[in-house]
Amino acid sequence: MTKNLRLLWVDDDATSLLRPLGLFFEREGWLVSAAADISTAEHLLRSEPFDVVLLDLVFDDPASWRSGGLGGLELAEKLQNKELGPKNADVPTLFLSVVPRDEIAEKTGERWTAHYHFDKAALLDQDMIKQLLAALKQAALARTKEGDEVER
Repeated sequence: MTKNLRLLWVDDDATSLLRPLGLFFEREGWLVSAAADISTAEHLLRSEPFDVVLLDLVFDDPASWRSGGLGGLELAEKLQNKELGPKNADVPTLFLSVVPRDEIAEKTGERWTAHYHFDKAALLDQDMIKQLLAALKQAALARTKEGDEVER
């Protein structure tokens, strides 16, 4: 059985990155769903299965991250704690953010730094886009059932 991998992209800045990169991922065979806010993402995660989540860490304003808001990390916590139902209980999550990796480590006590992290500004670089695509595929394939053939 062949199937396309399903990506949920959670990002409040849909116009600058999500549209062009989402179209690129779709041309590469991904089924891309988008959520521009946490509540929409939660709804989608409760109702549809995904192979991987690409999650922005900062919503609305980068200053809110620095002043205490967790943004996308709150959603990642809910996923990890299986609070969004069984469909995506173990879905891999990759982070996309303007927040540097060391700042995430400082804020979270290293907890989330082992996860894939991509600098949003660097996604204008074609090599970085290829790295992101490879990481998404690797994370999703690690989760796919044995015996499923994934079309790429």
